[in-house]
Amino acid sequence: MKLKSLFLQKFFNMNILKHHLIELKSLMISPKKFWSNHHKTTMQNKGIKKSLFTRIYLPILLILATTIFFTEFFRNEDLHIEYAVGKSLRIIVLYILQYSISVFLTNELISSFKEKKNIEKVKQLIVYSMIPFFAITFVVSIFPVLYFLNILGAYAFFLFYLGTQELFDFEERNEIRFVLLAIVMNFFTFNFLNIILWKIFNAITY
Repeated sequence: MKLKSLFLQKFFNMNILKHHLIELKSLMISPKKFWSNHHKTTMQNKGIKKSLFTRIYLPILLILATTIFFTEFFRNEDLHIEYAVGKSLRIIVLYILQYSISVFLTNELISSFKEKKNIEKVKQLIVYSMIPFFAITFVVSIFPVLYFLNILGAYAFFLFYLGTQELFDFEERNEIRFVLLAIVMNFFTFNFLNIILWKIFNAITY
């Protein structure tokens, strides 16, 4: 019971949750100010003590997967529970692979522009620029009729651009080229993974 209590206290601390919500709200509403403050805080603390992946990315992903499971389970009475489980697992695998591949490819791309690789800064770019995709997927999973909101995912590209400006010291010409190449590369990676995982999901569930 003591271990269970410690687990719940660690992962469901309301103060920490409130802090993250304020942080993400700032990212979405005032992205330029957010990136500036985030970079200053990171420099003052000499890095982030706890990985953004475990602090923000993974918890949001698990909330999203859980939401998808319950919406599919209660919306489609004729479908087996395996369908809801499979769809939620597909989202988890998709976003974890996207994170891992995007971090690796983006970090490698940096050296092509005569900049020093910095995987910690790249992780910040990827995690925070993925937040709009999480938010839109969450809303659309509950209200499928709002599928047209997917176009708002383009806001992630703007967040990526602002983050690049703040975190790296590219020459202006190279900065634009880097952002465009990174966005295209990560966009096609996401779509490729999405198609492959849908095919696997359909093959297993039907």
